[in-house]
Amino acid sequence: MAALPRFWKIPAIQESTPLRSLGRWLDCSKIKAVAGGGIQVASNADCCAFSARVIMASLGLVSASAAPQNSPAGVNVTQLCNSISSQITISPPTPNIKYQHQEIMRNAAGVAENDPPETVRSKMQAFWMANRQSFRCNQLGFSVRDGNIVTLIIERDSREAFNDFVRRWRLDVNFIDPATGMTMLEFVEAEIIRTRGTSNEVQNKIYRDILLRNGAKKASEL
Repeated sequence: MAALPRFWKIPAIQESTPLRSLGRWLDCSKIKAVAGGGIQVASNADCCAFSARVIMASLGLVSASAAPQNSPAGVNVTQLCNSISSQITISPPTPNIKYQHQEIMRNAAGVAENDPPETVRSKMQAFWMANRQSFRCNQLGFSVRDGNIVTLIIERDSREAFNDFVRRWRLDVNFIDPATGMTMLEFVEAEIIRTRGTSNEVQNKIYRDILLRNGAKKASEL
């Protein structure tokens, strides 16, 4: 096990502790060197996008893999994450399904083709609440190891999936993702900082506003 660096003397650190809460103990500018280049940190703001577990794994202090997650019944989570990451469409589309993630989620939630929108929403919400912590993604280029699927949606700018999860199905995203130590609202706010000055900043602000209109909260408000 690697020795703790001098600046890592942090009381009561937990694997899921968000790095933004460690600011007075941890100098984010030193992470790149300590982690041997395994994590690229351009500025202190970028630290908001990583959990302490990610950094600790790079230092060899904990396993790089999170605890195994039980997959939701009837869902190939890897396929679902891939479908969102690549925004895969189906062919031919149906009146209610254009994207593969919609087909996967509707089938898993027991949605029938002729279900009205209210019934679709109700079934999706019930399925989501029973399984939301099990939707964990590890896509190539995804900055969050074992991140929640909504975290992936935001980072990959999968707009149709975002509209489905947050607006059409109105899924509850007011929970802390153990991989980041943040709620979805806090994660998108961190993304706004990380993408400042780019076109992604504008889209992330749109995501933030939609989340707020749909009742999204910070961890301190839960």
